[in-house]
Amino acid sequence: FNAFIIANSIIFGAIGIALENEVEVIPIWIICVVGFLITFFWLISTKRGFEAIEYWNCSAREIEEKILGKKEYYNLFIRGEKYFKLNQQVKFAFGDKNETLLQRGCLTRCIPLHTRWTAYLSIGIIMALYLIILLATVG
Repeated sequence: FNAFIIANSIIFGAIGIALENEVEVIPIWIICVVGFLITFFWLISTKRGFEAIEYWNCSAREIEEKILGKKEYYNLFIRGEKYFKLNQQVKFAFGDKNETLLQRGCLTRCIPLHTRWTAYLSIGIIMALYLIILLATVG
């Protein structure tokens, strides 16, 4: 994730310098195409990451249902769903130790954004910027 952000920052910086100085060592359209491709690979790897998380969640659910039974698992699921919808903290007890997780920020309290779609939207905006710059410089 961080590597893709840094790569895009460098590419946008190179585009800005090239546009400001009107000196093109590498044509801007090539820089835009490279940036778009890097961002496309970022989108693919992000999608794959969310698929892996979904796989592990489903695997854990399958094990929990086998161990706890469907009724107990359902109660566990409902507890988490209730807290997620209310944007509250979820508390867990591990032996004699308590853990508090999932305190969300103020934005998600007002607008229920899902991480997956927020990531896709952010990457899509960057891809759109490359296309806009490409069309502006070629046209």
